[in-house]
Amino acid sequence: MKRYNGTDYDIMYPKTLTEQVINGQRQIIIDSITIGTSWTGSGPYTQTVTVENADANSKVDIQADATIIQKLIDAGTTALYIVNNDGVFSAVALGAAPTEALTIQCTITKIAATPPPPTLDPVLNNNSWSAIKYASNNDIAKNTWSVGDTKKIVLNYDRADNIKILNFETYVYIIGFNHNEASEGKGITFQGFKTAQTGGTDICLVDYGYNNNKTSGTWFNMNNTDTNTGGWEASLMRKDIMPLIKAAFPSDLQAAIKPSTIFTAPNGGDAELTATQDEVFLLAQYEVFGDRGSASLKEPNYLKQYSYYSAGNSKRLYKHNDTSTSAYWWERSPYSTISERFCIVGNYGSPGGDLATCSLGVAPCFKV
Repeated sequence: MKRYNGTDYDIMYPKTLTEQVINGQRQIIIDSITIGTSWTGSGPYTQTVTVENADANSKVDIQADATIIQKLIDAGTTALYIVNNDGVFSAVALGAAPTEALTIQCTITKIAATPPPPTLDPVLNNNSWSAIKYASNNDIAKNTWSVGDTKKIVLNYDRADNIKILNFETYVYIIGFNHNEASEGKGITFQGFKTAQTGGTDICLVDYGYNNNKTSGTWFNMNNTDTNTGGWEASLMRKDIMPLIKAAFPSDLQAAIKPSTIFTAPNGGDAELTATQDEVFLLAQYEVFGDRGSASLKEPNYLKQYSYYSAGNSKRLYKHNDTSTSAYWWERSPYSTISERFCIVGNYGSPGGDLATCSLGVAPCFKV
């Protein structure tokens, strides 16, 4: 069949048919439909019709040729189309009903049915990451789970130069729902890590160089020189370590992570905070303590304390490979008064700072 394209006639739909079938998005079938003369109604006029090869997920479009079009014009029909009501097909005529029975070519587009929503378990750990992402995207997570709820993951971080963490079972936990939503958007924010689904010990990752200064290689330091110039955005921690940690997560979790908008001072002093887009990141001092401490005076203007910490939960973390020893762990905030330092959480859970080259604990965060 051909159609008029404004200047000439071309073959109808060959390219569309081929593309749709190859891409597996939907299937288009060319068929025909017979419309009789038994119309009901007084305008619009309707009748039930049979459409072979169509079902409740099909869209049916008629392709009238010149002969059919002339018959519709002669009958005073201004429009003719097919409606699918859960697999029951009706022809609808506007203007006047056709006076002759018509056999018309049609295209049947089979659209994949929308899968049913996942069933959400009130125990966070019993849900897949895709189900958790569904709950987040539909803004129902906060009515299903609570801050502090945990989900088990298995880490595989393999760096011979700083540490191997292979088949390491641990738990990430919710620290906020739609945190700082006006600036940072919606989502469930998680932090790592805990040793058990309930109870257990709060831990951070440490490497072989823990509490030593490193000026080359890949370590859990902020930079290989003692500077906070460029802030979080320019740091080696952000550019090198965070992608490695994401890669250590299981693939289903990696697929569920969404980019987060976070705000950080670009250097020491009290500069205004600037935004970056991050998939895995560290917390800022104000987000942990609800006080800017040694970070920029501007942090309270941009940031909010996470619900997990405002509820009074411990800020003291322990080494993942020695859970009896507490650790210093990094924050992303540059130290405001000393250009060689970034802010940290001390080994007793208090705010502090350390040289950018020092390898300390890492407690990564991400949003789903």
